[in-house]
Amino acid sequence: MPKPNNSFREDLESFTKLLHEQWKSQEPLLSKELDEYSKNWENNFSQPYYQATSKELHTALSSTALLLASDFHPLSKSQEQFSLLAARANPKIIVLELLSADIHLKKGEQVKAEKLVNNQLLIKTYPHFFKNGRASYEIWGSWKSCSLKDRDSFACNVIERAHKHGKVWAQFGDWHIADKHLPLLLYKKNINCTTLHISPEPLWEKKESKTKGCVIKFNQNKWALVQEAPILRKAAHIISTFYTEDTDFYTEEVSAMVEDCAIKLAAALNVPQPESAFEIHPQEQWESFVGKNRNQLLRETKSKTIKNTIFHPSQASAWFPRIATFNDIIQASTHLLFKDYFQFANSLDTQYRMSITRQLVNICCNPFYLQKEDSLKKKNIMEQLAFRRAKTIAQKGLDTKETIKIIKDSNWDYDLQLVRAKIGVA
Repeated sequence: MPKPNNSFREDLESFTKLLHEQWKSQEPLLSKELDEYSKNWENNFSQPYYQATSKELHTALSSTALLLASDFHPLSKSQEQFSLLAARANPKIIVLELLSADIHLKKGEQVKAEKLVNNQLLIKTYPHFFKNGRASYEIWGSWKSCSLKDRDSFACNVIERAHKHGKVWAQFGDWHIADKHLPLLLYKKNINCTTLHISPEPLWEKKESKTKGCVIKFNQNKWALVQEAPILRKAAHIISTFYTEDTDFYTEEVSAMVEDCAIKLAAALNVPQPESAFEIHPQEQWESFVGKNRNQLLRETKSKTIKNTIFHPSQASAWFPRIATFNDIIQASTHLLFKDYFQFANSLDTQYRMSITRQLVNICCNPFYLQKEDSLKKKNIMEQLAFRRAKTIAQKGLDTKETIKIIKDSNWDYDLQLVRAKIGVA
């Protein structure tokens, strides 16, 4: 009896696993000190725990006088999540590891061009901490260039001073908030804290942590929130090493990353490998990217108002208005792989099939991508409709050949009528 074909999702899960292993192998070896420090963090999750609710988490966070939340610095999701949770709890003081220790913003103070030590603007990294350009809380920096253990000791002193003034929420790198690190130093000063681990990788293999917005409770003072797969961290870490003032270097390296993923994606889906190179246009190259295709690009006119990646309707290229993410890499490699596959007389028809394919591959590679449905309201009508179609196709559980056939052969006239009506194209 012939072996049944894998489903489209299973083929992409194998592809994603291959990427994860490759990117993991590219991580630098840790020194003995760092290896010991990281193992303390990994052991942090060997204790018994159970799945809790968001309501339980918010209740615990609102009642704590001191919260230590984790931050995987290259990935903005943990910073965004911390910001949103803080807005609900309304602490008096925010302490940030990546903000220089000589920066203290008072509540209501006008923010200037303060930057974090990773060269990102404070107000862009934590926009929810500000209203009309003014700080909604006191914001204290805690960065000191030294060893991890010395940084823990320095941070402990900063937090101790802040704690005397009221409710404190602090965000530090993952490893710093392991039980044996910063929390232990605070405990020795008779300061109790609550820790929140945001999407820690050691919990990912636990079956129950793969549900949407999963909340894990170890005890009343130790929680985890699982909202990103580890591969997103691997991608973010690699991309962060490319991001320098040399824009050409960044775009070349990320383009090479896309091309490598496209080759592996072709093997996983058993389709011909891409023949073209992929070109990335950073934010400042909007006009050169648009060129003569303004109408095909859904009449987006001002690059400053667009926050999402836009793919060229007929070329292997895309415009990236921000630092690339895992989702960008996956969609770009899909675009490169299938750009010559869905060629019809109507270019809008081709664009739509490409959009469905990009969204579908993204859904299958990133189990949390479905949570982004609300954010797609900020995108154009084509992306919204394509996402809904992709979600429906993913639920069918078909094999790869059948899945691609549906996208290629289905009649999408109704959806395209909605697109045309929205953008004013006959």
